[in-house]
Amino acid sequence: MAYVRGGQQASGTAGTAGITGGAGTTRRPGDPLDRSPLGAIGQVPPGSLLDDDDEDFDWDRVGVFGAGIVLGALVGVAVTLFTAPLSGADARLAVRKRARHAVWTGRDAWEDLRDELATATARKKKQLRRRRRRVREVWDDGTLV
Repeated sequence: MAYVRGGQQASGTAGTAGITGGAGTTRRPGDPLDRSPLGAIGQVPPGSLLDDDDEDFDWDRVGVFGAGIVLGALVGVAVTLFTAPLSGADARLAVRKRARHAVWTGRDAWEDLRDELATATARKKKQLRRRRRRVREVWDDGTLV
């Protein structure tokens, strides 16, 4: 049993019965929409947000949602301003100090990473030189062939 838009039910086994579409139309397997190389991937179901039909789209709900976001942001700013433990100038100074500290910490981390990569690269180069030397020795002895 398959459920379709509007709470209607389409019964039957898959592949043998028709597929009920959005406006009460019935499609059967093999219709032009089913012949797409992508199958149902490229199709836009009726009533989805990607559907070009704007009649069903409720713009009032979108407006209420946007107003809720703006109101929530304003309440958050107000609560932050009233409960801040520092004055504006002191808060800016604290933020500047934290930013400077983060920059220096980041620079130190990048320098440490650069040093580790340089050490690892030097170690691998040394290993490759040793292997090349061993291969040349074996080749010169004639035991490789």
